[in-house]
Amino acid sequence: MSFTYKGGRPIDLITVYWWVLGCSLAFSVLYFLLGDLMEGVLDGFLHPLLMFGTLAVIAACGLLVSIILPDTTPIWGLVISIIIGIVAYVLIFNFFIIPLQHAESSSTHSIYELEGRIGKVITSIPAEGYGEVFFTSVSGSRNEAAVSFDNTPIPQGTKVVVIKIDEGVHVSPFYEEGEF
Repeated sequence: MSFTYKGGRPIDLITVYWWVLGCSLAFSVLYFLLGDLMEGVLDGFLHPLLMFGTLAVIAACGLLVSIILPDTTPIWGLVISIIIGIVAYVLIFNFFIIPLQHAESSSTHSIYELEGRIGKVITSIPAEGYGEVFFTSVSGSRNEAAVSFDNTPIPQGTKVVVIKIDEGVHVSPFYEEGEF
């Protein structure tokens, strides 16, 4: 099947497939390299990398159908290619994009996650004032300003446990079994 454009020269459907394949692959590479500039634009179901990938799948399937099944009419080859492209789009979106979006780790932490956690005083906490406590976890470490829950001074180097979070981090010395 061929199309005729303004100049009068016919364009074969295989040529269209090659152009779509080349352009979609080029745009995919460009988006991959410069995607941070367009962060957030068309994210979700219309993710640009996914759309360009789908166009590449449609074009590649169109080429394969026209080579493998030469007796098939070009329209049926296009229909088969579009169906395969839509199926690929849905599968890639559901099995790659969605899980990867949920797997992204966030660097934000809620202060309320500290309740019950054990830390170490790095700046002494006076009876009526603030000091600093260091917390470690699998995802990293952090310092927080803290006050004494019992209104007693807590020296530097003491292990403390977070009792509550209320207008700041309230800590009390932590004693393991047999340390009283």
